[in-house]
Amino acid sequence: MAYGYNALLTLDHTLIGSDESNYAFPVVGTYDGTDGEPDLRTVANGGHVQNTANGGVSGSLTVPADCVFAANDDGSSPYDFEWVDYNPATGYILAWVEVPALTSGVDPEVHIAFGDSGVPVSQEDVAGTWNSSFAARYHLAEASGNLLDSTGNGWDLTAYNGPTYGQTGKIGDCLLFDDASNEYLQAAHAPGNEPVSLAAWVNTDTAAIIEEVVVVFDGVTNDWLALEFTGMTGGDPISALTALNGGALYSIVGTTVGFTTGTWYLGHAIFPAHNSRLVYRNGGSVGTNATTRATDTFTLTRVGALASGTRNVSGYVDEVAIWSAALDADYVATDYNAQNAPASFYSMGAEQALSAGVIAQLAGVAWASVGQIAGVAEASIAQIAGVIAN
Repeated sequence: MAYGYNALLTLDHTLIGSDESNYAFPVVGTYDGTDGEPDLRTVANGGHVQNTANGGVSGSLTVPADCVFAANDDGSSPYDFEWVDYNPATGYILAWVEVPALTSGVDPEVHIAFGDSGVPVSQEDVAGTWNSSFAARYHLAEASGNLLDSTGNGWDLTAYNGPTYGQTGKIGDCLLFDDASNEYLQAAHAPGNEPVSLAAWVNTDTAAIIEEVVVVFDGVTNDWLALEFTGMTGGDPISALTALNGGALYSIVGTTVGFTTGTWYLGHAIFPAHNSRLVYRNGGSVGTNATTRATDTFTLTRVGALASGTRNVSGYVDEVAIWSAALDADYVATDYNAQNAPASFYSMGAEQALSAGVIAQLAGVAWASVGQIAGVAEASIAQIAGVIAN
């Protein structure tokens, strides 16, 4: 491959909680060559991306085929990444990029290489972007139909009662839920037992109800674990809830600082074992609880409501994640920093021309021109020969 152009992404190590391995962060923005930034528009729109292809988790999203995130400036040693959105006319991109190592003591670097007419298919690895601790990852950016799991585990969510698609989310598009209509999503999969971690971005329009955002439950005795926005409670905390026998027994812990309506919050509910649960609001305000609750085996996942069709979400939900692992505080802090303000988590360097790639592209154009000239010459000779013969 001979990419013609490169730009350097430099991550801010002060926003990385600790050294992390195989961590995926979002790269989002409009890059149209303004002020020397990379021009990720297609050639037809004045940019440097040569080809588009089908890609993304659905396999039908229009993505820049000849654009990779890599360890080296020429695009070699590419990292796993997933395209979520791309506009070939404006250069807008939304991608998640997994880097093998994030180092808290030094600014990690990622190269974006692009502009190779010889790359006609997407170079992404959607499932490979999400490390083995993920049980499911949902961007909720679909325009209709099922909400797809990017991990490759196949835990796709089915929508019930008509949540609204295509809303402006925290990161790209998201869903809007109406609590009065019992709108929710469900998958016939879940982590079997603790450890489990649940996360989502939520922008609720009310603090007058209790809203179960992400729930894993057993479907029989109705034991469940949940990330909850606990309105109607002093301080309106974000909570981690363990419930047994339909809620007859439960243990709950809330963040030390609550939520307000009309604002995006990232909640993490973490369940390391039967006897522990933690919850985070925007990477901090941690709450902990150590009450023992022996739960059943979880078989179902629901977003937006309890299995009973109560405690429905009223508002927006984006970027739902489920792990078969207990996240630590540093990971949670990094997760919030990376997603809350991607343009602060990394800086995008200026576009640089890669001589080998440019030369290869010019050579291709030159050979095409030679071919055209040869064709014209051959046709002219044939015409002259025909005249002489007559």
